Amino acid sequence: MSCYLWRSGWQNAMKAAIEWVKTWAEVTNVVISRCDLAADFECKLPVFSPDFRELVTRARKKDTHLERYNDGLKLTGYSVGSPMLMCRIYDKLHELKRSDKAWFKELWLKNGWKEDSPVMRVEFQIRRTLLRGMQVNTPTDLEAQVADLFKYTSTDWLTIRNEQSDTHRTRWPINSLWLAVQSATEQFGQLTGVSRLGQMRPRYNHLKAQMRGSLVSLVAISSESLNASDNKVAIAQVRTLVRSLTARSEFDTDVAQRRARFAGMDTRR
Repeated sequence: MSCYLWRSGWQNAMKAAIEWVKTWAEVTNVVISRCDLAADFECKLPVFSPDFRELVTRARKKDTHLERYNDGLKLTGYSVGSPMLMCRIYDKLHELKRSDKAWFKELWLKNGWKEDSPVMRVEFQIRRTLLRGMQVNTPTDLEAQVADLFKYTSTDWLTIRNEQSDTHRTRWPINSLWLAVQSATEQFGQLTGVSRLGQMRPRYNHLKAQMRGSLVSLVAISSESLNASDNKVAIAQVRTLVRSLTARSEFDTDVAQRRARFAGMDTRR
């Protein structure tokens, strides 16, 4: 239950659960299947346009849902995402009236909350597929990378923007409220720099196909400019060009930086 998690901390709650399971079963492996990250803010809910233009997300359109929740005429919150990754932005005080979690107010008061001021909760629900992609498998992984998860969800995956005339919404300035949400990353611990594998993994076969197409074009252009009857001379010129490019010192520097970026990732795909 959430009250136990908040009182004991998720690490202690998890250890207690594992110890209990060990009394009647053998525990050979512990894998994180779901992670919920939440941050509370003393402010009112944002108001979005009917088509949610202010919400900019990387979620695939076919899997994404956007919902607005009301209790009568009162706006109570929003949700955006898919089963793999979901964000809920809602009126936490309103939710407390139904969930009987008045003890939350004690936590807020200790952190400077002015009683009866509005409280907005931003909550990310992350399931196994994305956790695996972020290299979060064990509880130790989660403890080390929880800040990276919050940074990814609040900075890369979802943002709230101020609408501008620019047709590219990703160029709209980030809303000040969402900047506050992003700043909460530091409350989750130290960043390790882990990124989502699915986004960063180079598609090796795709790169090979791109390289082949570029080489074909280079050879064709060289052969045409030489007015050669075959491609042997043009191929030799392109080989010389490739050797020249890879022999430069800055090439080694660029490769080292790229290797660091893809460290530990499966590049066979």
